[in-house]
Formats: sequence, structure tokens, C-alpha cells
Amino acid sequence: MRALAGPTLAALLAIGLSACGGSAQVTAEEPTPAPDPQVEPARTDRSLRAMGHGAEVRLDEGTGPLIDSNAPPPPPGYPIYRHPAVHGSCHGDLAGCSRAGNLVRAATTFDAVVSALAADGFECVVR
Repeated sequence: MRALAGPTLAALLAIGLSACGGSAQVTAEEPTPAPDPQVEPARTDRSLRAMGHGAEVRLDEGTGPLIDSNAPPPPPGYPIYRHPAVHGSCHGDLAGCSRAGNLVRAATTFDAVVSALAADGFECVVR
């Protein structure tokens, strides 16, 4: 047996109550629209500077691109990766930036990024 939800459940409740002589005003909830991926969430004032493994990582909270100064730009027409929680860049050692980039891409929030970098030995300063 499957569960009933939304307008179907509301309609059945209204029919059931009216058949019993009662009255009910049942309204279906409006669905919450899905967030538009093209609209950026509000940015905060938090930023991160992390130093370690020969690399310097500078990130700000808010969705956006991650730039590795060692990597070539993407080919024309290729979509740029946008992180859901941070945007910024990495400069310095190729291996250090690669290491930091892997940690940042695996995290889904600003706080998770800070925790992952700190756990890997990066000295992190949040402002």
C-alpha cells in the first residue's frame, strides 16, 4: 500500500468530512520551488587563508569557481566547476594545490573545508 500525500490526501479528507456531515477547509500546501542553480546564495563575510604543503589557499564563502594557478584554463565552451560553498584560488606548489583542491572539492560546506584542510596539516585562518 502506498502512502498518500499532497492534494490527494487533502481531497480525501475533505470528501470524508463532508460525507460525515462535517465541514472542513482543507488547502494543499504550495510546493517549495527548487533553488535555481544559476542564482548564487547570499555571501557572508567569512574568508579562509590556508598555508601548507607549499601552497597558499584563499577562499571566500559562497558558491563559485575554484582556481588553481598551476592548472591551464578550461577549453573554450567547457563549463567551469562551481563549488557549492566556497570560491577562491590556490597558488604555490603543484602537489600542494592538488592536495588542497581534492580536499576542498570533497567538502560541501565552508566549515567542512576548514576542517578538512586543518586536519591535513594546513594552517588555517578564518576571518
